[in-house]
Amino acid sequence: MKKKFGIKTNITLILIFLMALLISACGGSGGEYDLQPDTFLVTYDANTGTGDVPVDNNDYEEGETVTVLGSGTLTKDGYTFEGWNTQADGNGTAYNEDDEIIMGTEDITLYATWIREIGGSGVLIVSYDTNAGNAMGSALSANNYAYTTIDRDTFEGMSIDDLFDYDAVFYAGGYTEDDWAKAMEYLDEGGRFFIADNDLGYNHIGTDFYQTYLQATYQSDAGSDGVVTGMDMMNGINPDISSDPYPDDFTVGAEGVEIFQAPSSYSAGVSVDRNGYRAVYLAWDFQYTGNTDHANAIIDRIAIFLGVPRDVPLEIGDSYGGGKVAYILQSGDPGYDAKVQHGLIAATSDQGTSVVWHNTNDGLTGASGTALGTGQANTDAIIALYGTEVNAAKLCDDYSVTVSSVTYDDWYLPSRDDLDELYENRNIIGGFNLTRNYWSSSECNAAGAYAQHFGTGAQQYGASKNSLYWVRAVRSF
Repeated sequence: MKKKFGIKTNITLILIFLMALLISACGGSGGEYDLQPDTFLVTYDANTGTGDVPVDNNDYEEGETVTVLGSGTLTKDGYTFEGWNTQADGNGTAYNEDDEIIMGTEDITLYATWIREIGGSGVLIVSYDTNAGNAMGSALSANNYAYTTIDRDTFEGMSIDDLFDYDAVFYAGGYTEDDWAKAMEYLDEGGRFFIADNDLGYNHIGTDFYQTYLQATYQSDAGSDGVVTGMDMMNGINPDISSDPYPDDFTVGAEGVEIFQAPSSYSAGVSVDRNGYRAVYLAWDFQYTGNTDHANAIIDRIAIFLGVPRDVPLEIGDSYGGGKVAYILQSGDPGYDAKVQHGLIAATSDQGTSVVWHNTNDGLTGASGTALGTGQANTDAIIALYGTEVNAAKLCDDYSVTVSSVTYDDWYLPSRDDLDELYENRNIIGGFNLTRNYWSSSECNAAGAYAQHFGTGAQQYGASKNSLYWVRAVRSF
């Protein structure tokens, strides 16, 4: 009797045959499949640089760690290598040498990031308005900044490379018919730019330069008339600019920071730090800036923001910023900048004697920072919990002093390392009681904090918080 093979039987035979082929293709009959996982590559792109890019010859599986390489032999004339970025325009994720990346499911290309080398020749003043240009120059000189003055036509004829011979461009007044192409090209390359003009918004309300590069939206032609109030980096400077007949006011865009508030409640000044450039815009002609003290203080803070080095550096013991320069940051310190000096200013006298850190020893505040620059965060943490009592942090936080028409009210209790710098320079700063301990803001534990004796220099670990010690406030510059 013949057997009949049905459709199901035929399908079964076909499947068995295909399975056999699969086993054979995979290298044997023992069920060992040689399936390789997907791997991905990391490629480095010079991004207009020259020289040899680093080469990563590894194949990475998903989830493996990639260690970012250095710059190889890459260079770019007039630029400094700053690191790598996942986008050629620098708007992706930034990485530095030895950073780690967890590999995903696609290849990675890292593009070299290049920063323009800026300066060496001080400030370039473009004096379209001669009186405004002279006022800027006087304020720069008062703060020991070098400058060169040119007219608008000379500025327009300069190459971008020539502009970058200077640390920043200060533009005095605004040319009515200008399209600001030169200024925008300079900023696109990472320039540092300050402009003061009372009709910039009125004349250039719809321009990309005004709205995007300066982050301003025009409101009115005289809305800043009167006393403008310093905000953010201009805190404590409140000049009367009512002698300017038509100071504009405006609103600040999302990528700008209001630095002066107009009497209208709109803005009279803005700082911008975006896309690699920095800019400051004031909505009045600079010669109408309150008084000389206000003008000097404004120019100093703008120069610091724009990264302009002083022609004559500050020294420890100098009167500056409402007190005495107590310490200047050195290479390796947090916040150190090779071009622009930063550091600590000490109040000229003690803010308190026989003062507690806290009335009782009843717990942690989170004021655990000990390094240079952590005193402000420590003080904020202490005030948040114990701001209603009289203690060392509160006395510093409440301290305010007005010097040469400028008010300084951003003082704090120094951290352990801040306080040690005050001790090291105590004789130059002056006014310390060399027979007493001084409080730091650095907490050791629930019951104690760091203090230091200003005669011997001995640091106390865990001094009882209700001990009665001396207090000296500091602020950063």
